[in-house]
Amino acid sequence: MNKKLKTCLLLLLIVATIISCSSISFFFGIISEMDDTDNIDTNDEQPSEITTITEKQVYYEQENTQRYFDEESPGDVYQKLINDASQHFEFEYSVNNVEDYEKDENFMLANIEHQYSRLSVLFNTELSNKVTIKLVDDFDQFKDDMGVDYDSDFVTHSGYALGNDFIEIYINPLLTIDKFSLAETCSHELVHSFQNELNYYIHSYVPTWYMEGMAEGLSFPQEDSIIHQDILEKVPNLDTLESFITSALYKEYSIGYDVCELFFLYLKDTYGDEFIINLIKIDTNFDLNFKNQIGIYPDNAYLDWIEQL
Repeated sequence: MNKKLKTCLLLLLIVATIISCSSISFFFGIISEMDDTDNIDTNDEQPSEITTITEKQVYYEQENTQRYFDEESPGDVYQKLINDASQHFEFEYSVNNVEDYEKDENFMLANIEHQYSRLSVLFNTELSNKVTIKLVDDFDQFKDDMGVDYDSDFVTHSGYALGNDFIEIYINPLLTIDKFSLAETCSHELVHSFQNELNYYIHSYVPTWYMEGMAEGLSFPQEDSIIHQDILEKVPNLDTLESFITSALYKEYSIGYDVCELFFLYLKDTYGDEFIINLIKIDTNFDLNFKNQIGIYPDNAYLDWIEQL
């Protein structure tokens, strides 16, 4: 066989091999695509961002993308939250128009469970007891239960947490309170439940401005608080902030809560989650504990924050 013929045959063999391999690859490509079609969702709707809830971390990561959960929430998240809430919460009613609140119970349960899941991630603990949430519309009963006396003229609704398993919410019977406001109030009080779970003696060591700043800052969802310069001039230091937050005067009370919330969020953003949780875990002098962790006392941190605003 001459040299030219051998070369031609070799070229033909190479071409045939390429064609054969291409055909095989194309064939497997068809099989692969056909197999993939078995997994294609034929539903015309776009797949939801949340289809199932398997870990609490999911809730924590959703905090900036989902304000409230209701029947319109994507996937089965709303029903999942309601089902999970039965393990952690139960409602009691001591109100005249109980049916008005019972109709919103599922909404309340779903959104309080959402808060529970976020907090259990942040605090790295579960509540050891099921929480009873009691709604009352008798202010004298509420004051007696809470053990604190203050004026009810400005109160639309209010609440307190006792230990880690009881929350009581007062609802002014002369006013209409929407379910969103109630859910937010329960969210605030649930932070106190987790504080009490983490440290039974927390009230002996941690100042009120920090307790309430944390409860406001971690409650969800929250509208952004706005602090004007004239307000800061009224609370130039933590001593006045503490007096505002415990004041019986509505104006001082509300200013104090807004300021301590924003100061707490500043501490959280600046020094991190571990810092803000450690401040309530250690049974020791709060100011010294604060300084030992970041090198400055709370008063100095407060002044630094005001200067940055």
